[in-house]
Amino acid sequence: MLIPWVFPYLYLSDHEETILYEIRSTYLDEVSVGKFSVKNDLDRDVVISDFTEVSTIYHPNEVNKKIKSRLLKRHISRDLSQPLRRYDSELDYIPTQFICEFIKIYTGVEGLKFTSSLHNIGNNYVIFNQNLFDCFEVKKVNISKVKIGYN
Repeated sequence: MLIPWVFPYLYLSDHEETILYEIRSTYLDEVSVGKFSVKNDLDRDVVISDFTEVSTIYHPNEVNKKIKSRLLKRHISRDLSQPLRRYDSELDYIPTQFICEFIKIYTGVEGLKFTSSLHNIGNNYVIFNQNLFDCFEVKKVNISKVKIGYN
């Protein structure tokens, strides 16, 4: 979970239902869901670091480096997808935001892709520069049912 008042990022998902989980929609909520695309006048690809991909570690001279990279990506992805509970302080997420800023500045990527901890079907994206995307469609969704599981 990233905090918009610290660093204003654009948060997207590749699955509509995942969005509804991520925003913690509940019974009878009316939610606006937008579809976004890279701006038409952008003459290049947006560089996204994919924290969901499983790269091969079988490089003869770089096994240790690949293992460390995979573990680091897994930990960062877990932190990014950590759900915010009602009683958590938003300040708890500032370290994650600084990690994102570090990645942005030192790697040059323009966003991150990571798995959702709330809905295992979809992936989330954090885009560091929201001006790279346009919203081309918005629709209203009415939440008619919520399923709660417990232990």
